[in-house]
Amino acid sequence: MKPIILLAGLGLATLTASASPCTASEFSQPTADRYLEAEQALLREEDAQSAVAILTDLQTTDLNCYEEASVHRMKAAALVEIKEYEAAIAELKPVLSSGTLSASEKAKHAYNIGQLYLAMDDQESAQPYLDMSEKLKADSGEN
Repeated sequence: MKPIILLAGLGLATLTASASPCTASEFSQPTADRYLEAEQALLREEDAQSAVAILTDLQTTDLNCYEEASVHRMKAAALVEIKEYEAAIAELKPVLSSGTLSASEKAKHAYNIGQLYLAMDDQESAQPYLDMSEKLKADSGEN
């Protein structure tokens, strides 16, 4: 069972600026170039391993909060492609608590984490994230 929803829900290239501690809303030029390289490896070349390597390298650089969240999200998507679900969860969890996401985006991330746990047949770990997703959707007025 592959959680396809993750790629659709990640919004790879953009984050919505929200009223949060993170005020950055764009990439710096050197980071943008490397991020685009990783995005092309993942989406055009279907080379998730290369994307993970590029993004792992990017994580060792000085990233603003927007860049950091974006890199985590795309790296999670690449890790899902190579069925590294635990590693993908580890990439998504910091974004969920980072203050860079709107309530709607938090709901999607919580749902994605829950689905990844379900893909690993771990209902017990999935349930709190699925519940969080439903609560966040209800609190933000989404259905």
